[in-house]
Amino acid sequence: MSTQGVGTFLINSKFASGSLVFYEKGVGRTTTGDVFTIGTTAVKVGNTSQDVDFQYYGTGSLSAIIDCGAATFTLAGLAMSTNKTLTFSASADSAAVADTVTIGGYDISAGHRALAIGTEEVVAADTDETKFSHKLPVRINGATYNIMLTAT
Repeated sequence: MSTQGVGTFLINSKFASGSLVFYEKGVGRTTTGDVFTIGTTAVKVGNTSQDVDFQYYGTGSLSAIIDCGAATFTLAGLAMSTNKTLTFSASADSAAVADTVTIGGYDISAGHRALAIGTEEVVAADTDETKFSHKLPVRINGATYNIMLTAT
C-alpha cells in the first residue's frame, strides 16, 4: 500500500517490510530519500547519510531542536531535567566565550578526564585565605571535597 503526496507536498509514504516509510518524492525510497520511518522496533528520523533535524515547537517561542549535523541540541524557553547521570564522552577544552557557560569533560592526560567549566568570567586568584568565607561541597569519585569561595 502506498500513499501519494498531494498538492505541493514533497513527501510520499509507503508500507515496506512492516514499516511505514515517509520519503522525499524527488529522491525516492533510498538511503538518502527516507526521512521518517515508523518501524516495528523503532521510530527513525533520517538516516546516517542525511542531516535531518528534529524540531518541536510549542506555544509562543518554546522549541526543542536536535541537529545531528551540527551536533547540537537546543532548548528555547524550556527547562531540561534528568534523574539519570549526565555523561560527557568527548574531550573538549573549556574556554571563555561571551554570554556562554559550558560544562563538559577534558582529558588532562591519557586516561585522566576532568570536569571542564567554561565561563565568560576569568578565575580570580587570591592568596589571602582569611577572605575565604564560604565552601562548596563537591562530590568527586565517591569522596567529598570543599571548594573554598569568597564573596569579595
